[in-house]
Amino acid sequence: MINLYACLLTIVLELIVIVIFFNKFKLGFLMGISILMNIITNLTLNYILQLCNNKIVIYWVLLIILEILIILVEARGYYFLIKDNKKAFKISFFCNLFSFIIGTLILNTLIFLEKI
Repeated sequence: MINLYACLLTIVLELIVIVIFFNKFKLGFLMGISILMNIITNLTLNYILQLCNNKIVIYWVLLIILEILIILVEARGYYFLIKDNKKAFKISFFCNLFSFIIGTLILNTLIFLEKI
């Protein structure tokens, strides 16, 4: 169930970035592409990371590699809509950076509070 929460949180956080910073583009299509790509990439990422079985070093190395790949894959998806590699990469990078930092803080806080 945590994977679904993580996926939904990622979608919400990335949509916030898109709406605030990149509203000049076709916003509805951009948001739709973001949702579709995040469902695929986030659930896949979390499934793969679960296979690490609490091996913290492997988890973090794999997480960094997969996040870089996700930025590149999502940038390609955005490119098909906006036809500008630089802007597509910026969108993907900032969306993923924001959702990674804020999402990690939120999920870790929720996990901590759940243990109390």
